[in-house]
Order: sequence, then structure tokens, then C-alpha cells
Amino acid sequence: MECKVYGVYKNLRYRILTIDNETYILDMGKPKWKVLFPLLNWILPHIVYKVNNQELIKKIMNRNPGIESTKSSGEGVIAGLIGVSLANLLRPLANVFNIPSNELINTIEVILITILMLSINFYIIYKLKNNLNHVIDLKKCSKEKLWIRPQSMKHFLYVLFSYILFLVLTIVPLHGFIISGDVLILFAGVVFMFILLMFNVATVIVGETSIKFKRTKKSAI
Repeated sequence: MECKVYGVYKNLRYRILTIDNETYILDMGKPKWKVLFPLLNWILPHIVYKVNNQELIKKIMNRNPGIESTKSSGEGVIAGLIGVSLANLLRPLANVFNIPSNELINTIEVILITILMLSINFYIIYKLKNNLNHVIDLKKCSKEKLWIRPQSMKHFLYVLFSYILFLVLTIVPLHGFIISGDVLILFAGVVFMFILLMFNVATVIVGETSIKFKRTKKSAI
């Protein structure tokens, strides 16, 4: 089935889907592990919420429906800056306490930074959910399950190769830091990790695509 995809103003977590003159809201942040493995957005079904109130849809839709908002209240940028700052502070802090630089210590630092970046990312996702809840309560909407496909082979290849590229650009510097203890390498790894964690939004973009419902559609509550 054909589907038109629209963005939600200043909220990268959600998409608005128009299918057969019916409107649904797609939650890109649920379940959370799809954020870590964005290609699964095209393999596993999504839960969508049917919304009949077009006034609510207008409130959350982009001011220009044809252009998806790339802003997220500035929190994404702040998250990246926090992670990068931590990467720069960990090594000097270790030196102050005379902690020797070895592979074990460097591995612990990488693990701590990764946990921090994931926590910040999930916190941003949670905040975006709260922002939408101020306008519409999705729990009161009927649910459907559907599969959503890439817009085109070009879109699929772009996301696939870009994801692999940034995954390599994240893993290689972090591994290099574990071996060498070079903070500049760690800095690069954290920057690419931040981009990688935001990659989920690239799998479902504004435009036209195809979908398939998992079961017969239900009427809205």
C-alpha cells in the first residue's frame, strides 16, 4: 500500500503517516533497541497509532509539511558536547589520580562513555515523547502494526552504507584509544558515536513509501 510520510515539528522521534485517507502516528523510538540497530526498522513491524482528529495532526505537523524538521530542541547537540567533553576530561583526571594508562583502564573509560552516550540518547527520546504527550495522548488511540519499506533502492543503499561507515568510524577510534590511550582518537570516536546513535531517523523520511499492515485494520476508538 502507498503511504505518505510527514515529519513532526521539532520532534524527530515521530512520523505522521497518511494511508488511504487515514492518519497514523509512527513512534520511531519504540522499542529502544531499534535505535541501536536502525536497519531493523525495515525488517520488523512497527506499532502505529490511528488519529482521527485532524486539528491535533496540524498542531504537531511541520510548518512546512514537505520538509522534515531537523531540530530536537537543541538537546541532541548538548548531548554530543557532553560526551565529547567527557572524552577530553577523563584522561587528565586519570593523570591527576596517577591512574596508569593501560588497556584495561582505557576499556573501562570507553565503556563508561558509551553508557553515558546511550543514557543521554534515551533521555532525549523520552523528552521527545513528553513533548508530544502535551498535544496528544497516544495511549487513547487505537493501535495497528505495519511494515514500512525504504522509499527506494537508492534510499536503502544510502542508509546501509552510511550506517556501516559511521559504525566503522566509531569502533576503530574507540579500539585505537584502548590500544594507544590517545585522547584525540577517543574524541573522534565519541563524535562518530553521537552521529551513529541519531541514525535511526534516516530510515523513515519525509516523502512517499510503501507499507503493509500486519493484520486487518481496526476502527479508531
